[in-house]
Amino acid sequence: MSYQEVPKFLPPDVPLGYQEGYVTVVNTPHDFFIQLATSEDSLIELATELSKQCESDSEAGIIQNPCIGYACCAQFSEDNNWYRAEVTDVQGTTVDVLFVDYGNTSSVDKNLLKPLDKKLLDIPPYAISCKLNGITSTSDQWSDAAVDAFQDMVLDSPLGITFISKDIPAIVNISKEDKDVAQSLIDMELANVDTCPETEEAYADDHLTTVEDQLHSLPSDLSYPQRKLSSSKMPVKISYVDSYDKFYIMSLELSTELDTVMKTLEILYSSEGESDGTKSSIPDVLEDPCVSLPCVAKYSEDEAWYRAVITDIEGDNIYVFFVDYGNSEVSSLKNLRPITPELIKIPPIAIECKLYAIQAKEGKESEITAKLEEYFIDEVELNMEVFQLSEPYGVRLYHDDGDLAEILCQKGLAAEIIPPPETVKELLVDNLNENATENLQTKIVEMPNNISNTIPLRSFADKDELSVNVKFWENENDTIAIYGVPREMDDELSAFQEKLQIFYNENVKRLSNINCFDYCVAKYLEDESWYRAQIIAVDGNAIKVKFIDYGNSEVIEPEYICGLSPEFLSEPQFSIKFCLSGFRVENDQSENLQEKMEEYVYSENVIIKLCKYLCSMPSACATNLLYGEVDLVEILLTNNLISPQYIVNNRLGNKFEATVENIIGDIFYIMPVQFAQERDNLQVCLQEHCNESVSSDEVDPKGLYAAKINENCSRISILSINDSAKRAYVKSVDYGIETEVELTNLYLLPKDLWHQPLLLHECKIISLEDAPSNIKAKDMKEVSGCIFVCEKKSCIKYPFEIQLFEKDTEGNIGTNQGKSILSEINKDGVDILSSENTIVSEETARSEEKADVEGIEIEYLNNKELDEIPNAENVESDSNIDGELCNDMETCEADPDEKQPESLQETVNREYDTDNFNQAESETLPIIH
Repeated sequence: MSYQEVPKFLPPDVPLGYQEGYVTVVNTPHDFFIQLATSEDSLIELATELSKQCESDSEAGIIQNPCIGYACCAQFSEDNNWYRAEVTDVQGTTVDVLFVDYGNTSSVDKNLLKPLDKKLLDIPPYAISCKLNGITSTSDQWSDAAVDAFQDMVLDSPLGITFISKDIPAIVNISKEDKDVAQSLIDMELANVDTCPETEEAYADDHLTTVEDQLHSLPSDLSYPQRKLSSSKMPVKISYVDSYDKFYIMSLELSTELDTVMKTLEILYSSEGESDGTKSSIPDVLEDPCVSLPCVAKYSEDEAWYRAVITDIEGDNIYVFFVDYGNSEVSSLKNLRPITPELIKIPPIAIECKLYAIQAKEGKESEITAKLEEYFIDEVELNMEVFQLSEPYGVRLYHDDGDLAEILCQKGLAAEIIPPPETVKELLVDNLNENATENLQTKIVEMPNNISNTIPLRSFADKDELSVNVKFWENENDTIAIYGVPREMDDELSAFQEKLQIFYNENVKRLSNINCFDYCVAKYLEDESWYRAQIIAVDGNAIKVKFIDYGNSEVIEPEYICGLSPEFLSEPQFSIKFCLSGFRVENDQSENLQEKMEEYVYSENVIIKLCKYLCSMPSACATNLLYGEVDLVEILLTNNLISPQYIVNNRLGNKFEATVENIIGDIFYIMPVQFAQERDNLQVCLQEHCNESVSSDEVDPKGLYAAKINENCSRISILSINDSAKRAYVKSVDYGIETEVELTNLYLLPKDLWHQPLLLHECKIISLEDAPSNIKAKDMKEVSGCIFVCEKKSCIKYPFEIQLFEKDTEGNIGTNQGKSILSEINKDGVDILSSENTIVSEETARSEEKADVEGIEIEYLNNKELDEIPNAENVESDSNIDGELCNDMETCEADPDEKQPESLQETVNREYDTDNFNQAESETLPIIH
């Protein structure tokens, strides 16, 4: 057979622009295969046709002399099915083949090759060989770690794929749940940034030769697709500010996607190519402009082209909104162009947001807006948490100085409005998950700007225990939450309910305007009675409400919801939410837990012991549940339904003095000076306990223990027990030392210390090259005894990310001595175990009380990452939104060189004249149940 007679496959049909698809095979980030989602039906039809064709055993169906490049059918040994294949090597009686519709390879016997029907030969391969754009390996070849990480990110998941060139391998950007895969590899230090000039050349050639055909294929009803958020938490920058309740953010995870958009715009629409004959064939005039039409608009300040949408037309003035940045301007027809299909397929980068659950005080709107403008002008990297999934998204923004909303409230510029109930977190998770189809599919509606029907919370200050009647309980993110009414209030609740029934049985007034987070009266269908409630989700006629005086939730129809009469507003909520602090529900124990809880929890006269370290509204941390002589917590522990955990401390400010206690790998164990005396006192308590106690006969790896390590008694967590069951590898959570100890030297930790928050903090040093020389060297001999100034750079990640300075470079912090002087080191710290008097300023106490009663506290620590610490959980002051949301967030470091178009940034900077905004010092690290 001559070369000309060798059957060959056509090249794959590579589309330009955004597509959805799957990675089928990974060799390296520069060598992998993609199948488009649009090919799924065609692949099924092809498989059916191949099966029919190759079932014949005729000798005529055997290929006699296969050679490299031969297009054929080959049988895959793992499933014995036939697939289209190309011969890549011939070795005796076997050949190596590439399965062109999938990308995998195999060695097969020559007898398992069959010729391909002509009509199947003319179908281009469905697997496209690709190369990830913008990165290169950190060495001569891709490391195993980089390949493994890339595989973990892209295999078996739907992906967003932007094809940059039609060459093979095709150059692509890949995003998974709006997170750029290339940027993730860079952040993990598994890849380097690569400008790749040849990529830009291929990119320009491919785009300029297809524009005219693409424009003719545009549909008449153009619109940008909606941007779906990948997580409830993400790193962002502000891209434009209108006001505090209307500003735009740009997710740092989308930086590569924005680069692709801007590069495409420059190549297709810039006039720079006219002189060399490469000017694109895009028409110079936008035909039939109309409101809501996507287009490309020239920005007047820099004469560059940006994606836009027409918002209004007044004569010759055409108002456009730049969808990737959030700003607007008045344009004209000569500065508008039609948009290409590849550009319209990419969702807008800018996301409209507003600060969640706060209302500016009268006359203070401009000061709040000025702070956002300051973040925008300085291009400050922020961490954003989403609480409301309807545009504008309701968000909280966090920086080194804490939660911006809380700071604004502390400074008297804003007031917090009704926080959402804890079940909203479940709805957010459903909305963030495109595949969520079970149960109620909800749409979180906008919170009204002014919510007047506020129901106060019930106070229980200065109590260490409460006698309650439990109305409801639930397993909330592996934490037991109980809703109880104080026993002395139970009769009042009955009388209140009787009055409520009489009123609403005679005065049924349906609620005409149903808004999320509004208080109302709702009918519980099981007993046909009316109860006070709060609306927590709306999906058409399916309204989810939480009965605030009892704690349970229900989905009902609008006809069963009435407006709340003013006379029923003033009575505080009867039920109090108690969270079992310091314990986590064991995996796969939900049914057993349900059975045991139902056996006890609804008994009368339950005594709930409150945590002395942290007990605040809107819910309280509980340590024991006493039913007469029975402690339900002990029963749950005995039955292995829950396990104890250490609690991460929430009292550490964003800037503090500390010593380095130990260094293990990249983890620095940091001891804040303000906690030093507290640790000394704890060490004395543990020493006395170990001296007076008998070591444990049996050791539970999940238990909390004390041990003597390097002459210091310390709380420890068990990392592993050796095969002989005589020694355990443990970590001292108070000194950061990992070592082996005899099991006979372990002592059960006193239960009154179970809930004592950790004093030592695990940290990672960012910008290690800028750290003091003894820190860079990681030499404990050099750093031992030295006091450093630490500044937290990320509060949503544990171990904490910090910068570390020599003390004399930050002389304004702390004292000149290595002693803990609370008023100078951390004005807001609370020295719980110190023999000195606890110092808490009246101003701090007032602000904390206000935050407890009015506010919603936001979770800073990622539960997934906390799971890496054996027996550790986050200290919880409380909130109604937590766990599941936190688990969706991944922090990505942004490229510090990534910026929006300079002239857009500079132009808006000139428009803004921001006042100084003095930040209040962060009082505590907000945390939740």
